[in-house]
Amino acid sequence: MKRIRTGFLMICKEYLLILSILALLLLYSMYGNRLIAPSSFIRQITIMALLSIAVFLEYHSGVFDLAFAAQMSSSSLLCVSLADNRVPIPVCFAAVFLFNALVGCVKGFLITGFCMPSIITTLALQIILTNLCAGLTGNENFVIPHLKLFVLSPATNGFLILLLILSLGLVSFFLEHTYYGKYSKILGENPDLARKSGMKCTCISMIILVFSSLFISLPTILLIGYTGSGSIDLGADYLYKVLAAVFLGKLSNRRNTRHIRNPLVSIILSALVMVLFTYVLTANGHLNYWDKILEGLLILIAFSVEASQSTMHTSSRL
Repeated sequence: MKRIRTGFLMICKEYLLILSILALLLLYSMYGNRLIAPSSFIRQITIMALLSIAVFLEYHSGVFDLAFAAQMSSSSLLCVSLADNRVPIPVCFAAVFLFNALVGCVKGFLITGFCMPSIITTLALQIILTNLCAGLTGNENFVIPHLKLFVLSPATNGFLILLLILSLGLVSFFLEHTYYGKYSKILGENPDLARKSGMKCTCISMIILVFSSLFISLPTILLIGYTGSGSIDLGADYLYKVLAAVFLGKLSNRRNTRHIRNPLVSIILSALVMVLFTYVLTANGHLNYWDKILEGLLILIAFSVEASQSTMHTSSRL
C-alpha cells in the first residue's frame, strides 16, 4: 500500500503540469452537459497519440518533422486512388505503409547523409508531397464508400485501445532494447559526437524514420477507414496539434531519465490534453481562432525552455 501511494505521488509530481491542464479541461467539458462522446473521444485520442509517438520518435533522434501531415494526405490519396482502380483493399493499405516508409528513408538520407537542416528538408518535402499525389492522381479528394470499414462501436473502441497499448509497448521495447533505439538519443543530442565515435548515423536515422512511419501510416488508415475518403487536406488539421502535444510533453518531463516510458507517458497525456482542448473550443465556436494561436504559443514556450536548459547545461560544463 505504501509503495502504491509513493508511486502515485511521484506520478502526480512528475506530470503536475499536464495533469492540472487535463483536470481543468475535463471539468470544463462536463460543464453544461457537453461531455464528449466516448467513441469519438477514443478515436481522436488514438489518432493523436499515434501521430505524437511518430513525431516524438523523430524528434528523439534530432529530426524536427514538418512533413508528417503531408505524408498522411498524400498516402491517403494514393490508397483511395488505388481502391478506385479496383485494387484489393489490403494492397491499398499496404501501399500506405510502403509509401511512408520510402518517405522516411528519403528524410533520413537527406538529413543525416547530407547534413541538411531537418526543418528545411521536411518543409520542402511537405510542399512536394502535398502536391505530388494530387498531381499524379488528378484529384484532390476521393470518396470510395466501400473503404468505410470502421464504425463507432464498443468493438472498434476496444480495438483502438488495444492498438494504442501495443504501440506504446513496441516503441518502449524498440528504444530501450535495440541498437538503433539506444543510439538514436545520442544522434539527436550530439550528431557531431555520434559521427566522430563511428556510429552508423545515416543508417540509424533512416531506421528510426522508417519505424516512425509505421505510426504515421496507422492513423492514416484509420481515417480512411472511418471516412471512406482520401484528401489533400487529410493531415493538415493534425500538424500543429501534434507538434504542440509533443512539445508540451517535453516541457512537462524535463528530467533525463534512464527509461523511455516517462517521456512517452507525457506525450500521451499531452495528446489527451490537445483532444480535450480542441473539443472545448469547438463547443464554444472558437476552433478556427484560439486553437492555432495557443498551439503556436505552446511550441514557442517549449522551445524557449529547452533552449535555456541547453544553454545552462553548456555553461555548467564550461
